[in-house]
Amino acid sequence: VYSMHVLNRMVEGGVTTFDEPHRERFMQRHRAALLLVGLGAGAGSVVMSAALGPAPFLLLLGASLTGLVYNVSIVPRPLQRHTRYRKLKDVPGSKDILVSLAWAVVIVLVPFFGRGGYAHLSGTVVAGVFTLVLVFTRSAFMDLRDTQGDRIVGHETIPVVLGKRGTRRLITAMAG
Repeated sequence: VYSMHVLNRMVEGGVTTFDEPHRERFMQRHRAALLLVGLGAGAGSVVMSAALGPAPFLLLLGASLTGLVYNVSIVPRPLQRHTRYRKLKDVPGSKDILVSLAWAVVIVLVPFFGRGGYAHLSGTVVAGVFTLVLVFTRSAFMDLRDTQGDRIVGHETIPVVLGKRGTRRLITAMAG
């Protein structure tokens, strides 16, 4: 999860300038070290998941690949003129949903399958839903804070699409 956060922030470059200029300066100043640690963390986690078995390995590899292509155009050039969604990042609200799913995969599904399915399925489902809601809520709150900057750079986050009132209602409903 750390790896994907760091690597995607580096690929975006300059997006946090409006909301968090100090973070942007830090990222630029320590770019090489952050890149090295981010790549190492990602590779290390995938290698360690392989020791847990094929299911945890495939889950973490899939989540990592999804994170890596988040900022990359995945629509073939001939089809790009027919859609405004070229990257996963272009889909409204995709960041919040994908980050929530990534956390659930990493801290719920990988351990579940790493134990050979010995954990109770009902407890795993509860932990997964709890993780999804908690991370989604946090991400949506952060997006509420950054709404103005997101509008300036053209990010279609949940608050930009639903508005602040709609986002607050969504967060309240999910928390309930």
